[in-house]
Amino acid sequence: LAPAQGAAPTLLSAPALRSAPGADAPKPGDAVKPAEDITISFSPKLLLAQGETVRLAMPDFRGRSSRSVRVTSTPANAVVTAAWSTESKELLLVMGYAIPANATVRLIVHADAGVRRTTAPASP
Repeated sequence: LAPAQGAAPTLLSAPALRSAPGADAPKPGDAVKPAEDITISFSPKLLLAQGETVRLAMPDFRGRSSRSVRVTSTPANAVVTAAWSTESKELLLVMGYAIPANATVRLIVHADAGVRRTTAPASP
């Protein structure tokens, strides 16, 4: 997924999805939760142009890279294409139309995309 001609991708990182440095590396005993729908909401601080690529950092998630991830967005068609990168642990989103600054976009990444949250084992 390439950004619009001459535009750099926008990187968003939701605080609730962040992890401590180095926590994204697999560790013995780590578990991966079963597949379930993932709901994400974000509000851009600046206008997102139609066709712009947004990179959503999700360091606590895993899954096989895919150029086509099934998502549903609200408002409808706010996101028209989504892809998952295993290497960067980012969800790449292509905006279907311009999203004004401070507008809320809600996104559901469907379970069949295979993206799952990684959990560390419980402390004894």
